[in-house]
Amino acid sequence: RTCEEGSATPIPGVTRGWEHMTHEDKVHGGRTDLGLKTLVMQQCGISEKGATSVAEALIGNHTISLLDLSGNRVGKEGIQALSFGLGHSLSLQHLGVHGNAIGAAETEVLETAVFDRWQMIQGMEQARAQRAAIRQSIQDAALAAAHAEAEATGETNPE
Repeated sequence: RTCEEGSATPIPGVTRGWEHMTHEDKVHGGRTDLGLKTLVMQQCGISEKGATSVAEALIGNHTISLLDLSGNRVGKEGIQALSFGLGHSLSLQHLGVHGNAIGAAETEVLETAVFDRWQMIQGMEQARAQRAAIRQSIQDAALAAAHAEAEATGETNPE
């Protein structure tokens, strides 16, 4: 079903349309997640301004994994905004935008955003692994120092 058929799930602010949402509606008192995991807004008449509002809501969102804006009126500016929002959402895994006014240039913008996001996530995973290795190294060094001190003082159990 589509928004035009009246089947949209009532979400605060969305029922009024993304274009008319206040900033408070978008972030719901500082929270952008609202517990949503899937947001399907196919054929809802979302334009550039609405796509920009959706992109703003993605920033800092940690729950939405699927966003479908297929069959709307999103064009160049909306895709640029969505690309920015995509780059700042750690949970978004699926983005549906077919059936919008998107050409090769907009597709390239999205592809670049997806690739940059992938690199960022890979970098974060590498940083986590490095942090764990450093933590383990510090713990090992502290334990070795405690053992060395215990040997020097004649203690049998340095822990």
